[in-house]
Amino acid sequence: MKKLIKYVENFLKDNKKLLPYTYFRKYDFQFYVKLSSYISLFFGIISTLFLILIFLIFYKYLDIVIFLLSVSFGIIVFYISLFYFYIYPILAKEDYKREIELNLPFLALYMYTYASSNTNLIDIFRVIAKRNELGSLSREIKYLVNLIDVLGYDLSTSLLILANRTPSYSFKEFLYGLYSVIKGGGNLISFIKEYARNSIKDYEITLKAYNERISTLITLYSFIFVLFPLSILIISFIITYISGNVSILYQLYFFFFIILPLSYISYLYFIEIIQPKIQ
Repeated sequence: MKKLIKYVENFLKDNKKLLPYTYFRKYDFQFYVKLSSYISLFFGIISTLFLILIFLIFYKYLDIVIFLLSVSFGIIVFYISLFYFYIYPILAKEDYKREIELNLPFLALYMYTYASSNTNLIDIFRVIAKRNELGSLSREIKYLVNLIDVLGYDLSTSLLILANRTPSYSFKEFLYGLYSVIKGGGNLISFIKEYARNSIKDYEITLKAYNERISTLITLYSFIFVLFPLSILIISFIITYISGNVSILYQLYFFFFIILPLSYISYLYFIEIIQPKIQ
């Protein structure tokens, strides 16, 4: 088991810096490695046993070739699970970045509302940091407030530190803009107002593009998960009725109970990835 954990650790070492963007941010890298190892091994073993049981129950047959095939299938599932743990932090970072950019227009609106009442910029960030409506962006603001209140940095330095740290290019530009206005003595309210107006326009374009994608995906859903399986089922029943060969229906088990559910899960996951995430 130690060799397996060491192998997985080397495989996942590039993701060490990405863990703060995942659900594993409260744990250390070793916990992430061990969990990845145990879960991948579990799915690999279960998949091997599952394939063996399929041949024993439905075909009542098992030999060395089938056994080796089942073990190979388990190894493939093991690496697929391991690859998921490898790709998960990368996807989580992109999701974190996208959530920041989608909530950025609402941050600008919040700031404009408070700034219009002559509230100090640091106090504005403190108020926003106590709220969780902005998702990942709220975490970024909390980090900014901690730099000021806990570590003792001034606002300008804190803005630069956060700008260099954040994965979002749009948020980085916004922070650099705030820094320039503060250092140059510009009109903060005008800057935030203009940024909020432009951000809302960009957000409307994003929503329109998303609606167009959803329309296309609904059409694909109707064909792939409704019409196509129904057509296969009807054709199979007709062939079975004509030929009298019931085994044709048994051959559809793998499609309807494995391929179709996995495809549906992948479809839902894709929808989850592309949809705008607003808290």
